[in-house]
Amino acid sequence: MQKKGLGYLRRQVGQGFRLTYRRHEAETVLRQSGESIRTVTAQDPDGSFVADRSLRESEARYRAVVEDQEELIRRFTPDGTLTFVNRAFCRHFDKTADELLGLNFIQLIPPEDHETVREQILMLTPAEPVAQAERRFISVDGTVRWQQWINRAIFDEAGRIIEYQSVGRDITAKKQVEQKLQESEARYRAIIEDQEELIRRFKPDYTLTFVNSAFCRYFGQSAENLLGQSFMKLIPCEDHDMVRCQIEALNPDNAVAVAERRSTLANGEVRWQQWVNRAIFNQDGHIVEYQSVGRDITSQKKVERQLKESEARYRAIVEDQEELIRRFTPDGTLTFVNRAFCRYFDKTADELLGLNFIQLIPPEDHKTVWLQIARLTPAGPVAQAERRFIGPDGKVRWQHWINRAIFDEAGRIIEYQSVGRDITSQKEAEIKISELLRAADYPAAL
Repeated sequence: MQKKGLGYLRRQVGQGFRLTYRRHEAETVLRQSGESIRTVTAQDPDGSFVADRSLRESEARYRAVVEDQEELIRRFTPDGTLTFVNRAFCRHFDKTADELLGLNFIQLIPPEDHETVREQILMLTPAEPVAQAERRFISVDGTVRWQQWINRAIFDEAGRIIEYQSVGRDITAKKQVEQKLQESEARYRAIIEDQEELIRRFKPDYTLTFVNSAFCRYFGQSAENLLGQSFMKLIPCEDHDMVRCQIEALNPDNAVAVAERRSTLANGEVRWQQWVNRAIFNQDGHIVEYQSVGRDITSQKKVERQLKESEARYRAIVEDQEELIRRFTPDGTLTFVNRAFCRYFDKTADELLGLNFIQLIPPEDHKTVWLQIARLTPAGPVAQAERRFIGPDGKVRWQHWINRAIFDEAGRIIEYQSVGRDITSQKEAEIKISELLRAADYPAAL
């Protein structure tokens, strides 16, 4: 369906006001016409020229207004015979006044609707002489169109029906929109009801106004039991204040937020869900309703808890190590160091984290170190290396490092992890032995 712009909607609304005013004007003239006739006749029972002139003037005013109406106007006798139709009525039914007058208006309505229309007409009484009705009719090209009619019954002093007067307008476009909305609503409900995600709508006081089938199954309750109840009843009492804060934090500038919450199921089990909450506002910026879409994350929360426990155990082991342990990003920034690393370099974790580890290495070794790091690949992610560093006392010391590159699924480097130990004593011994060997070989060379 083609979308209508704001200007179109304004024109439609304006047209509606104009049509309503014209309808009121026409009905007023029709009533005034009858009152004028009765007044003048009462003053001049002999039917003088004054009465005749007043009748003609009243009729002229009545016809001028009625014939210029865009709305459909008709009058008919109690048996349904048309006694008056305006030009708009004739155009709408594509017939002349001569073809319509004397015809029973019921012939313009589909046969299956005849009984309903008769019942609507017969319901009019002196106490309630006016009623509104929507009806179908078959146009000349065979299509079914809709009109909205305001029917008025005119009674004599004894309460007997004299005539009926109807003012109508075509509402086919409106009915088509309503039908499309109903179809859209049906599709929307079908999609919502088939969702595995939990969907709910609730008022600002937390009263549930809609829940889908998945929501009902999850909480083990029927929609009848849930609707009209506060969803707070599904949440542990100790979490109520937190939930209220999350909901009340939504505003026109931040109408959507994600939250994780616990809920108590019908069997007493407490499970976790992640909710995407949306606040719906009116034109004045006041909350009309909330909508939430949720999914169960109990398994995820369990894994997170296990990871935290594993992390705690990991940290306990790592922190108690005598070996130096560090983690750093591809650009060399330290993201983790254990206590042994801090002691070795005589710095606190706060001083080391965020520092580039290359700054702890003599400048003449920087290129060699970067080349060693760059050689790590998904096929060969681990390598050993020996490196020097200048200690806090200014002395050069040696470490042996096992470096591991950590890759993502696409083979991109995420992080490096290194485990090292001091081998200064070993290197010094190797250097001393090498010197002794060279000294022992020197005479033989002569």
